[in-house]
Amino acid sequence: SLAISPSLLVIGAWGYNYFQPPRTAVQNAGSVFVYTHDATSVSFQQQLKATDFAASDYFGSAVALIGENTLAIGAYGVFYPPSRSYQGAVYI
Repeated sequence: SLAISPSLLVIGAWGYNYFQPPRTAVQNAGSVFVYTHDATSVSFQQQLKATDFAASDYFGSAVALIGENTLAIGAYGVFYPPSRSYQGAVYI
């Protein structure tokens, strides 16, 4: 997924994998990469992940910039144990 503003470029990488010690893969947890840009250059700023990430969350499956200061990130695979269902989530 992709969101662009006059100074920001946000790329959702919903299939991004993390590795936790001892090299246990957390597949498709997802990540978001934030860049600044102008007419001549693009610069990496930061990588974002959900603080509660889990396998198959697909964090970054949707991204939206609201103005220049607010980012909404979708994760359609988030599982909620109380309801035993995959309801997804939006992170602001």
